Amino acid sequence: MEVIRRFVPQEKRDMRAAISSALEKRASAAISDDLVDLLESYARGPMEEQREDSWRTSEREHNRSEWHDGLNSGPYISYLNSARGTAFRSLMRALDERGDVQSRERKWSLIEFAASDPSSALRAGAIERIDVSASSGSRASGHVVLNS
Repeated sequence: MEVIRRFVPQEKRDMRAAISSALEKRASAAISDDLVDLLESYARGPMEEQREDSWRTSEREHNRSEWHDGLNSGPYISYLNSARGTAFRSLMRALDERGDVQSRERKWSLIEFAASDPSSALRAGAIERIDVSASSGSRASGHVVLNS
């Protein structure tokens, strides 16, 4: 985890997705509070329209191409490949691993944030997490409204 902390302050390179991905792979190792907070700051950061909504432009371009299969574009793929999406997914996994009441409440707060975010990609992540959480029974009551 010290190696990750070393790369956090780099200003010339965007390391958010790489850091988030590395932390997701180590979620079962009890990620420290400072790194969980770092992931949350990445997930709640400003929308990167070029990366998170690039599927809108590329889908129009690919529709003109006979090679486009339609499977490698769209909001969910943008969620998987964006820095905020990677951070959100990693953060959800880290909070799942903690499994305490405070982490579950924090997770639902983040899902509600993502559900109201202007990014279709991050909203796709919220849908994924609602599905995962609902299937695990982690929140029997309450609801999230997804804006379109």
